Amino acid sequence: MITIEIYGFEFLFNDSNSALVWNDCNFYELREEYNNGIINKDNLLSISNQTNKYIKN
Repeated sequence: MITIEIYGFEFLFNDSNSALVWNDCNFYELREEYNNGIINKDNLLSISNQTNKYIKN
């Protein structure tokens, strides 16, 4: 299992895959897009609600 923690959100995955974000015709790691300001806390909440892979610390 892999866990990705970003701004207090934990995204859990059963395999080695991680969350990817589509931006400018390319895929990026979720953490990379957050760190670069492409997505924000509200986006993380929305993603977590849609994927149901969320635990709030």
